[in-house]
Amino acid sequence: MSVGVRRRDAGLIAILSIAVAALFAGSLAVGPVLLPPQAVAAALVGQGSEAARIIVGEIRLPRAILALLIGGSLGLSARSDSLDAKADGGPLDGRGPSEEVRNRQAPRSHM
Repeated sequence: MSVGVRRRDAGLIAILSIAVAALFAGSLAVGPVLLPPQAVAAALVGQGSEAARIIVGEIRLPRAILALLIGGSLGLSARSDSLDAKADGGPLDGRGPSEEVRNRQAPRSHM
């Protein structure tokens, strides 16, 4: 399996990256108090009204960054699991588990 990114995959990654960036920016503007993009941009650079700076800088920005980190972590975890399943001969390649995996015994619980 090639580690390089195919052209079709690169296009998909670019589109998804743009969508994530747009949703990230949109999440800074949308909420109980709707802020126009100019107010969000001004709040991000420390200008604009104090209310907008508090809403964006202390509530929405940390929440959006956390959502981005959690989503990225879950995506990497899913990718890692799919690579592990392929290496073990899991269901993704249609061959079933390898000999080593079949011979492993599950830990027994003591009840």
